[in-house]
Amino acid sequence: KGFVVAEFQSLLRTKWLGRDVRYFPSIASTQDFLREQFREVPLGTVIVTDEQGSGKGRGGNSWTSPAGCLMFSFLTKVKEGTLLPFFQYLISLALVRAIKEYPHEESLQNLPIQIKWPNDIYSGNQKICGVLCNSEYFEKEFHIISGVGINVSNCEPTTCINQLLQNANIKNLEFSRETVLAEFCNSFESMFETFRIEGFAPFNDQYCEHWLHSNQKVVIMEAAHEVPVWILGLTKNGYLKAKDEQGVIYELHPDGNSLDFFQGLLRKKIQSSV
Repeated sequence: KGFVVAEFQSLLRTKWLGRDVRYFPSIASTQDFLREQFREVPLGTVIVTDEQGSGKGRGGNSWTSPAGCLMFSFLTKVKEGTLLPFFQYLISLALVRAIKEYPHEESLQNLPIQIKWPNDIYSGNQKICGVLCNSEYFEKEFHIISGVGINVSNCEPTTCINQLLQNANIKNLEFSRETVLAEFCNSFESMFETFRIEGFAPFNDQYCEHWLHSNQKVVIMEAAHEVPVWILGLTKNGYLKAKDEQGVIYELHPDGNSLDFFQGLLRKKIQSSV
């Protein structure tokens, strides 16, 4: 069935996020639509669809839209450009919280969904969600258009939230797209209000609790030599913080050429206080 706006609105507990929701049974791209219309629509506008013809992923890659996948974009804005690199982290964390902290379902805390830096959510080695953020500077503010695609009830092409519930033998619950979007909005709005004032620091520890990478070994290629480093967390700039075998601390940057961020990392020595 198509997305039911009234069901979504009945579950919403926000002040502004999702209060203006625009549903299209089919659209070329929710992200492109909002990028074209962001000057004309209110803060917190959500664009949601059942089917995308030209969905976008990172680097301009296409994003498929099987039935059962929740696809939406939404509009926020910030004044400080230094917050922009962390925005996709905040969204990823809010999505995980929307599922794992669903009211009265403590069994969801152990559901195997984790954040893959910088902007994906995985279950094991299978991707179930992607996040894409674009920003436009307009009237002295950064208008952030964020797009999300999350597999709610479509087992293909990887797996989905409801399949994970079955695998975990959680039989009394099945998520709808309307519920996931409402719970995301409910979670994200309060997080964003804190983030806008205090930055990502209040969320850093929880983000790292929910990601795949604590103490992960990464091998960096430098001048045809393999250099092993171990991931510690995030730097103040939003990149990966790692240490080598001698305990020297580095900031890891993607090289910009690899589809998998972890296949093309460059290291930069930083002070241990970062």
